[in-house]
Amino acid sequence: SRCKKELASLEARVPELEEHKKLAVSAKNFKEAARLSAELKQLAADKEGLVAEQKKHDLTLKALQHEMELRKTEMEGLQDEVRGLEESALASKLSHIFRTVFSLKDA
Repeated sequence: SRCKKELASLEARVPELEEHKKLAVSAKNFKEAARLSAELKQLAADKEGLVAEQKKHDLTLKALQHEMELRKTEMEGLQDEVRGLEESALASKLSHIFRTVFSLKDA
């Protein structure tokens, strides 16, 4: 899913940015280190947002799967009911045919 890909992309960037930040600090380039630190904080915030979004999607998926199971059970019940009605109608037709045949035979 999109969230998982974005999370993987964010997580892949963190070690590289942390390494560049360490290099900037060791070179006493504090302005660059501060910029990288801010970028790392933004990545952490983005990650948090994506994790929340993924959890929301997971909950929605579970709810839809549950709804689908309910509908499947309902459909199976209706199919059983239709089969019962078809059998009843067939039995009624056969009964009518037999009565007609026997009434003709007796006449």
